Amino acid sequence: MLTNYDLENLCQYYNVPLVGCFMKNELPKKYTKGNYIINLESAPSGGSHWTSCIVQDKNAMYCDSFGGPPVEEMVDMIRSKKGTHLGYNNVVVQNMSSKNCGYYSLCFLLYVTKSPLPLYKAANEYINHFVGNTLENDSILAELLTTLTSSKPQHRLIKRLCREKCVTA
Repeated sequence: MLTNYDLENLCQYYNVPLVGCFMKNELPKKYTKGNYIINLESAPSGGSHWTSCIVQDKNAMYCDSFGGPPVEEMVDMIRSKKGTHLGYNNVVVQNMSSKNCGYYSLCFLLYVTKSPLPLYKAANEYINHFVGNTLENDSILAELLTTLTSSKPQHRLIKRLCREKCVTA
């Protein structure tokens, strides 16, 4: 599993503007536009599962690779500004035995921030890359990350995922 330091480093390396990488109980009370990575555990625990959220103006999109709804702390943060809509995926793309939730969170942020599509359409397009057989999705994730990060030399953490999961033609 990636650490918060790994995720912050990857976001910086691939120019993903990150508001922050937070434990759920450390989310700000009011949001600012941008990208968030949220762990579903509260501090000071070591963490359990990474999710992500993108906030653009009065729209926000939360993505959990296990298809879960936004945590209460995220909902409260989004509700801090009246009229903001919070969408989320309910599709399970990550296998329960996979430890790649941080990579799924990063990939969501990379995909949606690079897309010319509106927020919710881009998020839907991202989710549609994955298949119903979750055992196949880590390989799809590795290939998608390889494509999304091809403009720079591959970061060592992406190389590690690809060594484990990339399917060679």
